[in-house]
Amino acid sequence: MRNNRMDISAWVLGATGEAKRKQGVVAVERASDGVYNLRFPADKPVRAEAYHLSVTILNKDTFRSAQLADVGGATIQVRIFDDAAMPADADFLFGAERV
Repeated sequence: MRNNRMDISAWVLGATGEAKRKQGVVAVERASDGVYNLRFPADKPVRAEAYHLSVTILNKDTFRSAQLADVGGATIQVRIFDDAAMPADADFLFGAERV
């Protein structure tokens, strides 16, 4: 029985890219405004074929949307945009649950 926990997760501060809490994520890097690279162990890459991926934007009183991109290897990129479709920082939760 599952205990309602994500297999892989991270709580990321948007301004710095710092992972306040992470499980199954090796590192998080803020590449530029609104762009974050999440690296996973090389022997355990996270892929959409095997995981249900989700991003939840936190602590924003203005509109933000998120997009995930596979950038190869064991890295997934989270891209966050404001209501004008411009890259914008925001705190977020990343989750991956095995399908």
